[in-house]
Amino acid sequence: SGRRRPDLEQLNLLVECLSPFVTKLSMDTNGNHVIQRCLQHMPVEIVQFVYDAAVKDVLVITRHRHGCCVFQRCIDAANEQQRRALVNQVVNNSIQLMQDPFGNYVVQYVLDNSKKQETDALILQLLGMLAQLSMQKFSSNVVEKCLLAAPVHVKEPMIRELSNPDTMRNLLHDQFANYVVQRALQVADDDQGMQLVAAIRPHIADLGQFNPSCARRVTSRVIKRFPALSKDPVFAAFWQSESTSQ
Repeated sequence: SGRRRPDLEQLNLLVECLSPFVTKLSMDTNGNHVIQRCLQHMPVEIVQFVYDAAVKDVLVITRHRHGCCVFQRCIDAANEQQRRALVNQVVNNSIQLMQDPFGNYVVQYVLDNSKKQETDALILQLLGMLAQLSMQKFSSNVVEKCLLAAPVHVKEPMIRELSNPDTMRNLLHDQFANYVVQRALQVADDDQGMQLVAAIRPHIADLGQFNPSCARRVTSRVIKRFPALSKDPVFAAFWQSESTSQ
């Protein structure tokens, strides 16, 4: 190309100029591209200033339209030490991030691109808050992904929490959480699945009055998982309705 690579003095000058403004640039329509080029072309030890800002201002950068993309590119370009620092920040702040329109994508990116012990640690953060998170638009998507990714020893308490009779009615009636219940039925083992069914059954008729299509979808998921329940009179009415509508 004929272009001369910048020497160390030039790189240090660039770092000095950019360092105070990494967070601001990461969220700027044009500036975010500058930070991404730094990640692509600067030596890993020189570009540490970007990682320092990303770790320090994780809740600011990841919850912005452009910043969330910059943060993901940071993970892609990082060495192991840098990557671990970024992922730990996401794990520690995962509850806030997954409820955000942009932060939830960062949480999902970490779930898809991290080590098992890191994803397990992230999923464990949800315990005790599953009902609340399932009933929100953005975090409900993360809950579904966590159900798919959870190891057996983590999935069991997740299913038990979702099967709580005191919260199941609210989950089924919620426009987002009912999909979480359906996902739980899909990934649960047989014993866990029957826990869910036992919690769902008392509310199906009520759900059918307020949201017949949802009652049919949930019933369909139940019976596809446990075909013998097609003879259960509570589920049978909605299963017949589902079959008739197809």
